[in-house]
Amino acid sequence: MKSVAPDSALMILPLRGMLAGWPSALTMQKEKTMRKRFLLLMALTLPCLVGGCGVAWQMDYGYPAAQFLQEGIGEKGKPYIGKLIEIKGTVTSIDVSDPKAAWVVLGDGIRCNFEGFRAMAEDQPVGTEVYVHGFLKSCAKGAILIEPALYCTPDAARPFRPR
Repeated sequence: MKSVAPDSALMILPLRGMLAGWPSALTMQKEKTMRKRFLLLMALTLPCLVGGCGVAWQMDYGYPAAQFLQEGIGEKGKPYIGKLIEIKGTVTSIDVSDPKAAWVVLGDGIRCNFEGFRAMAEDQPVGTEVYVHGFLKSCAKGAILIEPALYCTPDAARPFRPR
């Protein structure tokens, strides 16, 4: 007489076939999730690298469109509004009373906003000759504004040649 497999053993055989495909389905789901996360990360990071970090990048690594002495910017600066410039002048006053701005005023009333860099603005005492690197926002007589601005040092890589 032949032995017959119990009913429970017969039920396991079809389940084994169904379970064999599960690891690949889970792997595919993980791959889809990882792909979505990567695309989301790229979508959030790329605009920052291309456009959002532009001003900071230019402030640190950009070459100025023009360099001026504090006396000459009033007449010659208008074509450079909105561009990165470098100016050599003498500090006449420093105002750090506003928590969101740190103002350094150079000779001829040139106002430079160091924004959150209060310590840098206070670093150079009144009467010191400095080099300021920043974007020229306005250039009217008595109302010259450089914002944002940072102190910089002239070096051999960027010799100071005022216009």
